[in-house]
Amino acid sequence: MTGSASSGTRSPGGRAREWLPLLKRIRDGGKLCQLFVTPEGARAIVRNLGGHGFFFVIHHAGDESLDPAQAQAFLKTLEEEDISQ
Repeated sequence: MTGSASSGTRSPGGRAREWLPLLKRIRDGGKLCQLFVTPEGARAIVRNLGGHGFFFVIHHAGDESLDPAQAQAFLKTLEEEDISQ
């Protein structure tokens, strides 16, 4: 599954939305999912399925890495949008 949900080229959340039914089945089966996604892909997943059972590896599109404050702000956004809380 690695790399599969990572293309954020179509809509907000990109291809991650295409994988939601499969990701739900995997997680509901008691498995954990490691996903390589864009920030938008991670947000689409937590908005639709929640964050429990997922380990996100976030691909930042820019040449520079996020600084710690930016990373913390993004994690807070994911937490606020997580429907599983």
